[in-house]
Amino acid sequence: MPVDKTHTLNYRFLATATNSRSVRHQPLTGLATLSHYIDKLFVVNDNDSSNRLYEFTTQDYINSHFRNKGIFTNSRTVHHVGVGGFNFDENKWSPSVNFLDKNGDPFHTRQATFAQSSWLTPGPKTQKGIAYIRTGEKKIEEPFNFSQKTLSILRTSKN
Repeated sequence: MPVDKTHTLNYRFLATATNSRSVRHQPLTGLATLSHYIDKLFVVNDNDSSNRLYEFTTQDYINSHFRNKGIFTNSRTVHHVGVGGFNFDENKWSPSVNFLDKNGDPFHTRQATFAQSSWLTPGPKTQKGIAYIRTGEKKIEEPFNFSQKTLSILRTSKN
């Protein structure tokens, strides 16, 4: 299901780090915590966790903060990872987010947002390969166009 302005994410808020590890892995509410998503992202490189954090932080926030800090200045984060069904504009949506207290009641809500910046940067050749398979279709005999995909350019260290 594509994310749009009608989609809402619910996060359980845990006030202290001391209780978060024991609480977040218990199925008290069935709701994940941001801490849980961060753990999964770095421990098992989980695509779903990456996508939830992408939606939570928003495309504008991620890209502007990386650029303002001087990191990944020639890179962009502009789409969900490992899932199809999102066109370029749908990937710009960040859904509403509810932060829930221990009783499951919302104490803060961020409304759905739509990225205002394009974040597309000129990169190296954006056509790669000789063929690809689009979800639900047969093999397409042409290079894949990566021009609207996330791009990370890693520099070689000169140490």
